[in-house]
Amino acid sequence: MEKMMVKVLKDKNATIESKKLMLRELSWMGSDYSVPVIKDLAANAELKDEAEYALARLNNNPYSNFPHPVEGVGNDKLIRL
Repeated sequence: MEKMMVKVLKDKNATIESKKLMLRELSWMGSDYSVPVIKDLAANAELKDEAEYALARLNNNPYSNFPHPVEGVGNDKLIRL
């Protein structure tokens, strides 16, 4: 499922609203696979807030293996339990 969601995020023809929905969903169920695409979308003014939100939530996900904290997302003082 995640691969299909990332495909929507990469699709030039996908609407901004559909990408926002994918970002919200990936924020709680995404893995390292989706992080590079989400980081790229953070540069898009229309998707910046949702992308940063997704990265912040993924950064707090104990099942994610991507580097903690995510640079540039304001989580540089995370405390891991």
